[in-house]
Amino acid sequence: MKYRIRLIVSGLCVAIMGAGCASRGEPIKPEEVVLPSQYERSIGALEGISPLWWSHFGSRELERLIEEALALSPDLLSAAEKIEQAELSLKVAGASLFPSLGLLGSSGEKASAPKGSSQFDSSHASSASLSLSYELDLWGKIRASKRAAEATLKVNRYDYETIKLSLIAGVAEGYFRYIATQERLELARENLAIAERLLKIVQERYRQGAVSALDVSSQTSTLLSQKASLKSLELEERQYWSALAILTGQAPQGFALAGARLERVLIPRVEAGVPSDILRARPDVASALAQIEANEALVDVAYASLFPTFSLTGAGGVASESLLSLADPTSTLSLSLGVTQNLLDGGKLRYALLAEQSKARVALESYKKTILVALKEVEDALNAVYYGAEREKIQEELIAQSKRSLGLAEIRYKEGLIDVSVLLDSQKTLFSAQDQGVQQRLTHLLALLSLHKALGGGWQKSE
Repeated sequence: MKYRIRLIVSGLCVAIMGAGCASRGEPIKPEEVVLPSQYERSIGALEGISPLWWSHFGSRELERLIEEALALSPDLLSAAEKIEQAELSLKVAGASLFPSLGLLGSSGEKASAPKGSSQFDSSHASSASLSLSYELDLWGKIRASKRAAEATLKVNRYDYETIKLSLIAGVAEGYFRYIATQERLELARENLAIAERLLKIVQERYRQGAVSALDVSSQTSTLLSQKASLKSLELEERQYWSALAILTGQAPQGFALAGARLERVLIPRVEAGVPSDILRARPDVASALAQIEANEALVDVAYASLFPTFSLTGAGGVASESLLSLADPTSTLSLSLGVTQNLLDGGKLRYALLAEQSKARVALESYKKTILVALKEVEDALNAVYYGAEREKIQEELIAQSKRSLGLAEIRYKEGLIDVSVLLDSQKTLFSAQDQGVQQRLTHLLALLSLHKALGGGWQKSE
């Protein structure tokens, strides 16, 4: 007996020493990521971004759509459920730090016959017992599992904020594209009316013998081309309308939009702050950092798994030779220490440790990439806002000049001073300038949306 005990103890000592030879590895240090000191385009105070930043565009309908999306979007509701699941997983991990108590009760009758006899003897037995078990967390495995669950909960919370930000920006982008298409449709209808009026002028001059049939054919072709463009824009409008319905968690059938003019949408001022603000301003960066914490905790779990598991078990109960009764019971009480150690597993536990260490390194590289992508998105958005505003100013001047040119061309054509080709060119130039003006305004607004999203949309890391 003593030999067996010495053999077990020796095996445990060898296992502990072997586990100690496995390296835990150096902890990941994400703070070593180097950030630039400033952006190329702009520096400013990040505190100016409001948590309700979309309200600064001055559109009540946009605010309503975003409220509906936040309440009904399946993507956001699904992300909220993942948070709930992570919270429950954390409670499960935390519960492992406490003892578990169990109750067992039984009562029954047993019949048996001696060998060679046909007579059965019956016996009765009833018992009830309480068992208490507790795993000693000597190596920190259970505490590390809890830390991993806490970090995973943070990952899910930050992912929820990332999805929420993307949803808000997506609704705003869809709405801006919808009203821009509405405005382009309005311009297309106005220009169609101009083309029809010009066709009448050309036809009248043709009847007077002042122009050829080629002039009539050219203006007719222009009119048909504009009708075709109008149909394409009408299809585009319906597609944006149905996409907005889905984003807000509603069916397209019965979904209503009032629409507005792009020129009534306000242009909010946004400052980018300094690049280090990205670390606290974007939920996806915070999520990537929390993922590192989770992977580091899982490395600790895998390392602690190399060592023996110690558990205390206590049990107490009563038993009786009566059926469904504990009269004249016999009491029992036991206390034991259990030790479990895997002595031979083909290196499975060590390989599991190496795999978790690799995952932690991958999480660090993913964190670095997330920061780099965030910096690029901010820089791109800053440039898009700056150049978008400049192009919009130039386009406004071009529209004004095109209107004057078309007016003069109409007068001169009626007087017979120019041919129809000049008039058609002036008409096409104005239509294109106006259409591009709407698109330039839309591009400017979308750039502002991208900048808000790239800066975290006013979300701030609280930890």
